[in-house]
Amino acid sequence: MRLTSWSLRSSLAACLLSLPLLAPAATIYKCRTLSGGQFWSSATCMSQNAVYIGSATVPSSLTFEQQVAIAEQAERRNATPTQQVPNGIKPNPPTDTTAECKALAEELDNIARLQRQALSPQQQDRLTARRRAVHDRYNHLRCR
Repeated sequence: MRLTSWSLRSSLAACLLSLPLLAPAATIYKCRTLSGGQFWSSATCMSQNAVYIGSATVPSSLTFEQQVAIAEQAERRNATPTQQVPNGIKPNPPTDTTAECKALAEELDNIARLQRQALSPQQQDRLTARRRAVHDRYNHLRCR
């Protein structure tokens, strides 16, 4: 079967037409009032006389309540919504955990080597407890 430029174009057009259209996105802002309360707004926090905390990009086709539910669900999963920093405000730089992650990985390897040796049950228990603590810290930092 020989593909002509016309059949190739029509196949491409059919593929493109079968793709779902992406819904336009909207940004909602999480704000803090001067008294300490928090709320979501479709307007900027500054226009509400509030302090900016963060923002989330959500589908604009949903109701405001559904948009807030999606943003809060993302927060609960610790998947921070897309945050935009207002002009003139510098965010705190992320802490570099690379060195700590490397040290924790080396400690886990060292503990694993020690646990393969013939040790007393008390020493094995201490190593197991230490391995759990190091592993918990390793996961807490999301080391890879």
